[in-house]
Amino acid sequence: MSSMTKSNNTKARLAYQLGKKISYQFPDSPEGRLWAAVVRQAIQDLCGRTNIARNHAVRYLFGRVIVAEMCGVDPDWIRSQVKKAGLLG
Repeated sequence: MSSMTKSNNTKARLAYQLGKKISYQFPDSPEGRLWAAVVRQAIQDLCGRTNIARNHAVRYLFGRVIVAEMCGVDPDWIRSQVKKAGLLG
């Protein structure tokens, strides 16, 4: 296994774990689970295979994350968690 693949696998695991952590901040309702899934997908797209997916994810997560705001989750906290996990590089 190459180091590049290993790095991508590690990032994918981090993205999954971070998505789970963030999901717990959303309400336990159908709408809350839906919006948590949207944010989780964007986090996973940070580790996507294409630059397009990564660029869209960065723009979404570092823009105004309205779905988080609607659910009472601080978008700045989400961004800080993404940075802390090292998923931007």
